[in-house]
Amino acid sequence: MPAPAPVVHHPVAATPPPVQTADNPAGLRRLTETLNALGMSTSGLQVHYEEQPVYYPGGSYTNRDIVVSNGTKTERFSHDLTLRNPLITAAEIQRYFGIAATASPRGVIQNV
Repeated sequence: MPAPAPVVHHPVAATPPPVQTADNPAGLRRLTETLNALGMSTSGLQVHYEEQPVYYPGGSYTNRDIVVSNGTKTERFSHDLTLRNPLITAAEIQRYFGIAATASPRGVIQNV
């Protein structure tokens, strides 16, 4: 019977937990402005920005997320995509958390 192959351990950096930052990035500000313009109440929601570095053997990248939670449900939205069009993220928050908008998005689109 042949000898078993030796086990080779390749060190891979572990992905650290997300870091909630204290600053208020542009995407989070634009989302807040859009939610307010739509008349969507964010009471009961916790909204914050997180960065999570992800490492793999060939390099790394950073996930930049806007995290929205109501205590029972949590959803992560891309900061970069929210910055491009916060109205889409607002619509997803409305759908996911069941928040009614009191203003039409037509007037908001011009200001985004």
